[in-house]
Amino acid sequence: GVAHLGVDIEVTRPRRAGLARYICSPEEYAWYEELGGDWESLYTIWTLKEARVKCTGEGLRQRPETIAVPRLGPGQTGELEGLIFRSYAGNGWRGAVCCVPPEEPPERILEHHP
Repeated sequence: GVAHLGVDIEVTRPRRAGLARYICSPEEYAWYEELGGDWESLYTIWTLKEARVKCTGEGLRQRPETIAVPRLGPGQTGELEGLIFRSYAGNGWRGAVCCVPPEEPPERILEHHP
């Protein structure tokens, strides 16, 4: 089922060469290079992908390059295919959150559930 919220936080560290090509679609690889082409940039993309599959409940049963995410830098929020994403960053880590928007505005939900 859908978890409605997916969160991923990763400590940035060097991984094997070629990982970016495996994780990224060709379009995302160009974006990765625009971001700086470093490990931090790759983790920015990776955490968005992980957050998405945790949110949707799909898990990593598909090739990472096929997991679509919006082009967000740390601190940015965006939407893709009905999901809301936010990217985070700190010294030595990257993170992302993905959620399914509520069916009704939060203030309406609070009215019903005092």
